[in-house]
Amino acid sequence: MLSWPPVVHKDSECWDMYVEPHFFLSVLLQSHSPLLYTTCFAQIYKDERLFQLDSIPQFETHSTILSKMYKNQVLDKEELIKFEASLQPHQRAVLGDGLTIMERGVVEHNMIAVSKIYQSIYVSELALVLGVHEDKAEKIAASMIMEGSLPGSIDQVEGLVEFESEDNAQVTWDKAISNFCVELNRVTDALQSQ
Repeated sequence: MLSWPPVVHKDSECWDMYVEPHFFLSVLLQSHSPLLYTTCFAQIYKDERLFQLDSIPQFETHSTILSKMYKNQVLDKEELIKFEASLQPHQRAVLGDGLTIMERGVVEHNMIAVSKIYQSIYVSELALVLGVHEDKAEKIAASMIMEGSLPGSIDQVEGLVEFESEDNAQVTWDKAISNFCVELNRVTDALQSQ
């Protein structure tokens, strides 16, 4: 797993690395993590240079795929054909679960995208959306839930994956940030008055 800096400013030396096509490949091929989506994808997506990739034949689908990933939209297999052609041989490695690195990254992304659309979904329907067998869909969902990258639970009796709403977590996070800013302002004001 790559580690990502929390903030990369456009003026920094690292910024160009974030808009290079091969960096984008690395971002997609990593396991889904909230830090990845909120930091890296947001910064790449908002950079006007991203759409210049469309003029490079081997990378012409990258901006579309990144846009869909940033917006948490489901990726279709047809969209990934040209993208897959741009992968290096080591990026096409087959993992222990029988999926390539790219397929695993896309399945995990699509799992997150589905969780934004549905409150619950039958494992059989989830498998169709993900393009994998039901057993594999359930195993990947269970793994992501255990890792904490997919808030939810699996009802094996009903064959149902239930997703937890992240609204409560977001509200809690926003309140924590707001409280921190209020405290910081209070400390700053106290120091300035001395």
